[in-house]
Amino acid sequence: MNSNLIVDIIKVGALTLVISKVSKVIGQKDIAEIIAGIGLLIVGTDVIILITPICKGIVGFNNSVSNAFNSINQFFQMVAKFTHMG
Repeated sequence: MNSNLIVDIIKVGALTLVISKVSKVIGQKDIAEIIAGIGLLIVGTDVIILITPICKGIVGFNNSVSNAFNSINQFFQMVAKFTHMG
């Protein structure tokens, strides 16, 4: 995993929370909502970037398993052809 990305997610989340809370305290609720929305977009993007390699790995594993089962299936079909010939 990319540790810099995890650190970025924590930084953005913390800054978003602090700025949002401070804005609410000083009476700027609209600004707080805008900051919270922008923070969620940034964190969401970082999370997607973070999980993309994991998803690609899962897809690659599934493809490998599928290829293995196809090879086994072909082997058994070949064995079946030879046993029915005799």
